[in-house]
Amino acid sequence: MKRQLQWMTQLNTEGMDLPRPIPAENGRLLVSVGNGHNTDKRYVDVLSWVNGDKMGLTGTPLTLPTDQIGSLFFNLGYAAAQLHNLSDRWALPPEFRRHAWDQDGLIGEAPFWGRFWDLPDLDRTDRELLVQGREAASQWLTAYAEQLDYGLIHADLVKENVLIDNGTVRLIDFDDAGFGWRIFELATVLLKTRDEPEYPRIKQSLFEGYRNCRTLSAADEQSLPLFMMLRSFTYLGWWNERRYEPGMSAYIEPVVAEARAATREFLKTAG
Repeated sequence: MKRQLQWMTQLNTEGMDLPRPIPAENGRLLVSVGNGHNTDKRYVDVLSWVNGDKMGLTGTPLTLPTDQIGSLFFNLGYAAAQLHNLSDRWALPPEFRRHAWDQDGLIGEAPFWGRFWDLPDLDRTDRELLVQGREAASQWLTAYAEQLDYGLIHADLVKENVLIDNGTVRLIDFDDAGFGWRIFELATVLLKTRDEPEYPRIKQSLFEGYRNCRTLSAADEQSLPLFMMLRSFTYLGWWNERRYEPGMSAYIEPVVAEARAATREFLKTAG
């Protein structure tokens, strides 16, 4: 967590409008509290308040006025590009370490968010489909990944983590931030809005906003179906490791259906 706080501090210093880590009196961004025993130790950080309302809730249709959707997703694309630009300008401290949403982190034997193909709720057809998608993704990434933009990303730009304040977009919740492909950032936004009636405008506006601040290559854009599928896989892995928690069972089928659709779409485009 300390590293993400360092990154957020740097982004704030460069003028990006997001929660600012507030150091303790000793200058530390992360402070341990407790009685000294490892089992009782907790780590605390403090962030500045930022104004805004959540863009929406995952699994719930957007309630934004139709005439605001284009401008808001343009601004979100611009903010994502700004974050990537400022991150590339930052000379990383020698001790800086964060997890990676790379090939191993997404579809390796031990993905960062868990082995999605082991989810017990998958029937045989879905499991075979996801394994096929995983194998095809591995081949694609081995051949073409070096052509794609890669670096620090927020990695969780879902509706709950985007605040809107009179048209201004602010990003929050950097817990999942790490290294990854920049198109993965945009795929996270689009996967959770693909069922919206205004999805074509959302996608167009998001890309236009991004390109207004940073280059988005044809190779990156063409890889979107792949990263929509990979993003859907991460949610399966996340649910798999939490499926026995209270109330989680109700969410499994929508996540499986999302991954099923994204995998079919990628395999169709991969040909």
